Amino acid sequence: MVIATQTNTFDWNSIHVSLGSATICIGAISYIGYQFWKLKCRANEALARQESFQARTPPRKEPQPNTPDDDAGLYELETEIPDEFKDPITLGIIQDPVILCPTGQVYCYSTLRQWFATGNRLCPRTNITLNDVQVTRAPWLRQMIKEFCETKGLEFGLEDISKQRLAEIDANLPGWITCISSDSGPRRMHAVSLVYNFLRSLDVQQPEKAMAHKLIRSAVLDDMVWLLRYGDPHSQGLAASIAAYCDTCEEVQWLSAVATIPAVVLCSSPNTYTSQAATRLLYNLARAGPSTRTMIGQAGGHKSLLNIVCTERSTYGYSRERAAGTLAALAKDADILVYLKEHAFTPLRNLFISSDDRWEKRESASALLKIFKQEELGEGLSTNDLLEHWWCSSAWLLGGVSDPSQGHTLQEVEARSSFEAWLENTAEQMTDHMIRDLIT
Repeated sequence: MVIATQTNTFDWNSIHVSLGSATICIGAISYIGYQFWKLKCRANEALARQESFQARTPPRKEPQPNTPDDDAGLYELETEIPDEFKDPITLGIIQDPVILCPTGQVYCYSTLRQWFATGNRLCPRTNITLNDVQVTRAPWLRQMIKEFCETKGLEFGLEDISKQRLAEIDANLPGWITCISSDSGPRRMHAVSLVYNFLRSLDVQQPEKAMAHKLIRSAVLDDMVWLLRYGDPHSQGLAASIAAYCDTCEEVQWLSAVATIPAVVLCSSPNTYTSQAATRLLYNLARAGPSTRTMIGQAGGHKSLLNIVCTERSTYGYSRERAAGTLAALAKDADILVYLKEHAFTPLRNLFISSDDRWEKRESASALLKIFKQEELGEGLSTNDLLEHWWCSSAWLLGGVSDPSQGHTLQEVEARSSFEAWLENTAEQMTDHMIRDLIT
């Protein structure tokens, strides 16, 4: 009988596989543990550096709340403003865009007026010399800037309180001025007439009335400049009459930039009223400065004024006195002085000798003293006689006395004595031309 036995054998392949898997698991666990240890070390180092930095840094102060103005200014600085919305003069946002027609550049109207009111005659961006400044508003650009500012939360638009102040002067003024700006034809002309008559009625010797007069002029000045260029003859005369009231330095400088050429053209208008008003306006503008006098000369204004002096009084009325007075002021320009020395003596001499109007005598005497020396006056005219008529009394001008050397008020006597004393003390150091410069 055979007995069978079972022999236990080992599966070495299975054992090898099991050992390999265990080794891999142990290695993975070790690697992961090592990585966690590295991360912990780095975190500890970072924390140590932060604590060291805080130890060396002083305590941070709490920020103070900004005022609304500070917040607006900070936001405006942080907001990128398109170049086409920036004023080239101030680099701020354009509030009232206008186009400078001769160069096509866009500016804010208020800053452009200030620029030309200083006597500048250059385009701020292009440096081109401008003999005739024309501006036109750009409402489409203003709307674009307004929408941009509303989107970015920026302030836009200037508060206009002029209508309220005008209404305080007279309740009808805002309506008249709105009619001038928005209407046309007879309605506009009627409104201009009403404003002009109202200005004439104000007594500018009273400070309050003078301020009201200036405010009204400022409200209609731009429309008057437009009428000077494009209105009918009568409205041009009214516009020139209102513009001739402007007597502050800023007003005269701005008008010299925008109204000199139209005034030169209109002083030769066949319409008597328009010619008289334009000549009065030129009388003021000729005293604005050298650039304005040069502009008047380049436009031929001195020739037109001399032509008025040569005409009969019935043709141009009292324009002749203003024309002569304007020529006296224009004589400060060297080129105009040369022309007047050659062509103006006979007309001015005839006006002084033959005119029955005392204002014409005074202004022609002033022009003769300004332009000619004693030896150039010839027979029949003397410097003393011209001086008497130039420094005449207001009583003589108004017909109260028959002699220009009589009727002086105490203030006029004191002013003349002071001038003569100063002139006597300084005449030796002054040239003839310098002395004549004083007589205007």
